[in-house]
Amino acid sequence: MERMSNADAAWSRMDSPMNLMMVTTVLIFQGPLDFERFKAIIQERLLAFDRFKQCVTHQNGTHYWQAAPDLDIHYHLQRVKLPEPGDKAELQALTSQLMSTQLDFSKPLWQFTFVDNYGDGFAMISRMHHCIADGIALVRVLLSLTNLDPDMARPVVNKSGGNQTSASFPGRIIERVRMGTGVVGSAIKLVAMPPDSKTILRGHLGGEKLATWSDPMPLEDVKTAGRNLGVTINDIMLAGVTGSLRRYLLARNALPDKVNTRVIIPVDLRPTEEEIKLGNRFALVFLALPLNVADPVKRLKEVQRRMNKIKRSQDAITAFGILGLLGTVPGKLEEWGLRFFGAKGTAVVSNVPGPQHRIHMADSPLKHVMFWVPQAYSVSMGISLLSYAGQILLGVTTDTCLVQDPEAIVTGMQQEIDALIALSH
Repeated sequence: MERMSNADAAWSRMDSPMNLMMVTTVLIFQGPLDFERFKAIIQERLLAFDRFKQCVTHQNGTHYWQAAPDLDIHYHLQRVKLPEPGDKAELQALTSQLMSTQLDFSKPLWQFTFVDNYGDGFAMISRMHHCIADGIALVRVLLSLTNLDPDMARPVVNKSGGNQTSASFPGRIIERVRMGTGVVGSAIKLVAMPPDSKTILRGHLGGEKLATWSDPMPLEDVKTAGRNLGVTINDIMLAGVTGSLRRYLLARNALPDKVNTRVIIPVDLRPTEEEIKLGNRFALVFLALPLNVADPVKRLKEVQRRMNKIKRSQDAITAFGILGLLGTVPGKLEEWGLRFFGAKGTAVVSNVPGPQHRIHMADSPLKHVMFWVPQAYSVSMGISLLSYAGQILLGVTTDTCLVQDPEAIVTGMQQEIDALIALSH
């Protein structure tokens, strides 16, 4: 047996009926499905990581990784057929259903569902528990199953290194984590941070998820807009989130005059060229969205100002320490901590840059990829941004008790980003 890290143990205990702690990824491929070849790739490459052959167990309150007595590959590799017409609506419905279905803790905590008849190709829906690793590491693991070309000459990412696919936090954050400098004041500020405003985006959760994603957007257009406006791609993406939530609330006459709504942003702590290492090695920052700023460019600049302030702070370091601490305390105290910090955010926003060249799994080119990280405790919404092969996809998942039309938020994000692109010329 191998003792779990404190952070991994915290995530292993964090499942609730309202929010399951899974990283869900949808990969859409062109061409026919060679299921046996896919099975061979997964057995060769995914199971090269011991973690995907292990179960979670605990003794005397301590959590461990233990080799699974019998790995049933048929459980982990499901195969289904979409109902006709087999288009995006049916794939989103299946993704939502799986996102709301708990993994079996008596088995290794991952499952792939292959979808045969999606458009002119097929799709794969991956679900992996967050205790195995954070979303950034798990996206890299999935990319390690692919190749730069269809003849399986070499993986895009392998265990000894490869293309960087994670979003990193500027500055010397890793050094600061090691030194632990300046965290006391930041901890006090985090504890004193008031809860998010009560809006229609917060409230009782039912545990049923809805997942949706956008059509692809040209990455180069966003890069050019960023250069012209003097901001980063990430600033534009976060401004798109802000503007979309503002539109959503205004359209429902639900934007308070004074609103305090934050998004929780994961921060990667890995060195840029580090080999794939599983486990949770990320921190969190809380960004208050300027929802009451009407002008889109002024709203963008305010997002930039607030993010720059966060980057100069010790907030991420403090949250990193708290995440580890939660894995060491009794379950009831961990639940209180999650409730306390979950009240300080309305959505989780993840941004991961993927490969900027087309990649393949077996003979099949990967057309699109989208992912969602889980939302702990009372957080109701996940927003994901992922670039791949010169395009950006936007994804949203919501709880059906609060938002029954996540596609409206995706559409709003597209419209806000398009508006900033137009204004940048």
